[in-house]
Amino acid sequence: MQIASHRVFRLNLVRVRLSHIVRAIASVLAVILLGNSVAFAARGPKVNTAMAPAMLKQELTARGIGKGVKVKELDGTTVVGTLIVIQDDSFQITPNHAVQPVTIQDANVKSIHNSGLPTAAKVGIGIGIGAGGLLAFMLIEVATHPL
Repeated sequence: MQIASHRVFRLNLVRVRLSHIVRAIASVLAVILLGNSVAFAARGPKVNTAMAPAMLKQELTARGIGKGVKVKELDGTTVVGTLIVIQDDSFQITPNHAVQPVTIQDANVKSIHNSGLPTAAKVGIGIGIGAGGLLAFMLIEVATHPL
């Protein structure tokens, strides 16, 4: 019995040129981008819907009066400020750098968030500070104790 010793795809690294690598990468990227565009087109148009009133009231009461909120409305406007009044069908926010409060109807609210930095940003800042401190400590140790 004979064993075949040939390869289906012969790879000769000596003859591979930069242009071949660039073409291969471009082909892969073209396929990926085409797949993404088809997937996004199949999703259909985005419909703006209001938050459920019960969920909105729960979010507002969880944040509490006097806390910072970021409200996105159905028409695309965003209001960032301090929550001052919660009513049955609306609530009031005093926007940052404004004196007069703004009344927002519950039916116009698309989403509500905290007005501060996201948790991921806070974690990233903490990791950066820790890494900077560690690097400074290591540099000081190397400078004071030469090899």
